Amino acid sequence: MEEYRKDYQLLRDLAPIARQVEALSDSLKKTMTALASDTWMESVEIYNIVRRHASLVPGLDAAAKELSVCFARHRGTADTAKPAGGS
Repeated sequence: MEEYRKDYQLLRDLAPIARQVEALSDSLKKTMTALASDTWMESVEIYNIVRRHASLVPGLDAAAKELSVCFARHRGTADTAKPAGGS
């Protein structure tokens, strides 16, 4: 019976810590999702700028070709593309 009481008390003691860790984890996931979205949109913007100016700036065409690999899997324009594994 003593072992049961110790286990039960430990369970009660750990429950609030587990809730805090879970809340922190949820917050971290939301932050990571927002950051992924922000960086994807910025990447698309940069790619579109590079693509538009590729013929105007010497050497930019090579950069545009390299960047196009990142967007090659997607249908449509880079404006509507989503990252691999994204939802």
